[in-house]
Amino acid sequence: MHSRLFAPNSLSSKIWTGTVIGILFILGFSFHLATAQTPTPISTCGNVSGSVILSTNLSTGNTACLIVTGNSTTIDGNGKTITALNDAIAIASKSTVTIRNIVTAQGITISGTSSFITIENSTTGFIGVYSADDVTIDHVTMTGVAVQGNDTDSALRTTFTNNTVTGNASTLADFMGSTVGPCPRTDFVVTDNTFTSSYACAAGSCDEPKTLFMRCGTNNTVSRNTVRSTGQAMGARFRDEFDNSVVSNNTFWVNTADGAFGALNITSGNVDKHQPRNNTFDHNLIRADNDVAMFLQVSGSSNTFSYNTVWSNDNYVGNTIGDGPNSNTFNHNTFYNSGTGRMIYFTYRNAGTDVWTNNIFSYAGSETFYFDGWSWAAYSGNRNIFYARNGTPAFTPNGSSFATWKTNASPDDANSISSNPLFTNPDAGDFSLGASSPARLAASDGTAIGAWQPGAQCVESWSCGSWSSCANGTQTRACTDANSCGTTANRPPETQGCTESCTESWTCSAWSACSAALQTRTCTDAHACGTTALRPPLTQGCSSGNGCVENWDCSEWSICTNDSQQRTCVDLNTCGTTTEQPVLTQSCSALDIAAPAEVSDLR
Repeated sequence: MHSRLFAPNSLSSKIWTGTVIGILFILGFSFHLATAQTPTPISTCGNVSGSVILSTNLSTGNTACLIVTGNSTTIDGNGKTITALNDAIAIASKSTVTIRNIVTAQGITISGTSSFITIENSTTGFIGVYSADDVTIDHVTMTGVAVQGNDTDSALRTTFTNNTVTGNASTLADFMGSTVGPCPRTDFVVTDNTFTSSYACAAGSCDEPKTLFMRCGTNNTVSRNTVRSTGQAMGARFRDEFDNSVVSNNTFWVNTADGAFGALNITSGNVDKHQPRNNTFDHNLIRADNDVAMFLQVSGSSNTFSYNTVWSNDNYVGNTIGDGPNSNTFNHNTFYNSGTGRMIYFTYRNAGTDVWTNNIFSYAGSETFYFDGWSWAAYSGNRNIFYARNGTPAFTPNGSSFATWKTNASPDDANSISSNPLFTNPDAGDFSLGASSPARLAASDGTAIGAWQPGAQCVESWSCGSWSSCANGTQTRACTDANSCGTTANRPPETQGCTESCTESWTCSAWSACSAALQTRTCTDAHACGTTALRPPLTQGCSSGNGCVENWDCSEWSICTNDSQQRTCVDLNTCGTTTEQPVLTQSCSALDIAAPAEVSDLR
């Protein structure tokens, strides 16, 4: 039987029916998306999955407050505070999880086979990432971080950007791809962060504390970070097959006592791993106020150091290069020791030749270089400037004078000179060259010798991350100088006062029956802001008894079935009468859907 409306044949009927079904599908799918994107308010600790938003502060005496139990989960902290015994949030072997706007003094732990986890715009305690891959941590203020793989499951492709890490742990930030060699390709991206360690230890009890520690992982990018130690920790240490990586435009700055291993430390470690190789260290400020600035111990091979400013204030030795060389290149660097110690202490015990070109060495101590296990085959250099501020350069034990050094080194350093480079104000960190500096246009490439280049005086270029969530009346953000000038004259503010903001989201029950000329209802703020500026009215006047005015609200008509449609209607004023109630049923005409056998009609 065919339609009684307008379908002359089964083809038209099927097309019309398909169109209706398609429209209903699209409407249903859109409704599903709208529903899926609406977070569910939560007010207690426990298991979470899907999309949730904190409606109040959470607290528990358990090990963790929120435990992620499903993939594709989003937790919006809504600026609320989470308190737990150890972890605010725990994620184990889950994927596609986003955490944002969290405030907690406790940690966040990501473990197992977890992947594609994002933590952003939050304030937390310690963040631990254990064997998880593709983790992004962005614009988070925290007290420490560890990204670590193990001997069976590496940690890969962590992106760590625009964060502020401040604390007193013996290792403030630790990035390790694996515990065993050969080490994996980790592709860590560590950029635009501020690491500040205040770790303190008694004399003789320090066990090589570190502000930033990266090891057993290759092909990493470390750029535009400020790594600052105000206690006894060294600055940055790169160790154990930290290979094929770029370390550029960073500030490594420590004011530790002698023996803390410097602002930049590159060293060997476990016997199953080789020393760092094939890395580029360029345009970094490496500064130590009371220690060696750069400490290279078994520094690996084929590393390039260029356009770095290495500024120490040490009364023993400004820089140490031990158990080298290994065919490393030092080109266009400025080495300056404000103290009375040596400029550089070499321990040359390995085969290979280090190349030193276009560098400036300025010191006031006893000698420029001191060599242990020296071999002339270990050194190749030219176009360097050696300047002893208290007299003439000395090289111990291989020739006491600069002239003797050049004779013994020949043909190396044939075009090197001993002269004042005429820094503008080196004790204030200004290593730009005066107009008559002998370093100008004297490099082998026709530019200036040293790290600074004419026309490129360091101008601070600050960029700042987003403000954190308001916590205790304060917001913070991290600002990074892209030029790593080492000065803060034009740095924007990194803290500001704030008033915690919350957008009210009210839902209300139906009005009560009219009683004593008054109706009431309850309304709840899903965001639990604690304010009532946008709350709808909770009471309204009404006429009691037969005077109650019906106020009907009806749903859409149902699909036509058996020539009839239905709907439901609710009296919002709950009068208890039906005088003005709209009709609930109406007749209609429906299309008959052709049976499969009717396909023959198409022929």
